[in-house]
Amino acid sequence: MSEQGDELIQDHTQLAELLACSVMLMSFEVARGGEHDWLLHLNAITSLMSNLSPEWIFSCQEHDASFNKDSLAGFSDRGTSDDTGSLRFIIVTGLWFDIFSCLSTDRLPQLPYRKWLGIQDLHMADLMGCENWVLVAIGDLAHLAKCKDVQGPGEVECTAELLVQGERISTDLENGIDKLEIATKKSGKRSQKDWVSKFFAIAALVLCHSITLGPLLGSPSIRSTVGKALTMLEYKEESISLTGSVWALCIVGCMVCPPDRPYVEGLMVELVNSSGGIGNSATVLKIMRKCWEMQEVDQADCRDAMLELGIHALLV
Repeated sequence: MSEQGDELIQDHTQLAELLACSVMLMSFEVARGGEHDWLLHLNAITSLMSNLSPEWIFSCQEHDASFNKDSLAGFSDRGTSDDTGSLRFIIVTGLWFDIFSCLSTDRLPQLPYRKWLGIQDLHMADLMGCENWVLVAIGDLAHLAKCKDVQGPGEVECTAELLVQGERISTDLENGIDKLEIATKKSGKRSQKDWVSKFFAIAALVLCHSITLGPLLGSPSIRSTVGKALTMLEYKEESISLTGSVWALCIVGCMVCPPDRPYVEGLMVELVNSSGGIGNSATVLKIMRKCWEMQEVDQADCRDAMLELGIHALLV
């Protein structure tokens, strides 16, 4: 990076302002449906973030007597605590965008998401409603999908690796869901972030099965997992908003069997109407309907539907 670039990375105020501009531009595109024209802004965000140290951003204490500048690999303490807080919020948003962009772009996360999500002070659930372990699994699913896309016919070794990795991801998700259920039973109540985390984890399981087994509506594992998601939706508390769960809704909705489609379609129509045309819930509904249409003649999931529609939807 140039000396001017180094200066920018060191200045939390300027960096936060620059990242905020890109995040706002992406948000405008999402408000318009999020089908196109957002990838350039995401590339700008990930390019800047790739030069940052997660430990520095989320662990430094500017007024700590034990603060050791030599350990920061050249970073200087130019920002105020407010600047650092703003930067953290924007970085969490950028990380969220990067991971969820993979579904429609068929590319891998551009950021080292495991490193970022492993930072002790980075709590995605506090800002986005979904816990870190679920995001890690979703990032891993992008790698799983890429492995499947690049394998050639008859590549037994790659197919075996695909199944092994798919089993690992699904086990991690199932264990996480079980822990959430145990915590809920102990406390006697479920917080919104617990509900969102579980719903996203179940949707990620559906995606995992779709990648490893193929988008088979008749698959017992897919039908069972989709059924759990539908139960969550049916008994959801009114205080829990679905606006931020469009990624999960799209994956689950595209894999529901015909008898359940009117319920899901009605749910999405209600979400579209309540949004006043702002956001990408209408995009999700379009993807679902196209997927259902494609499933009349062949296997398909939300990724296939987006490809057929020629859109790259950012479902956030």
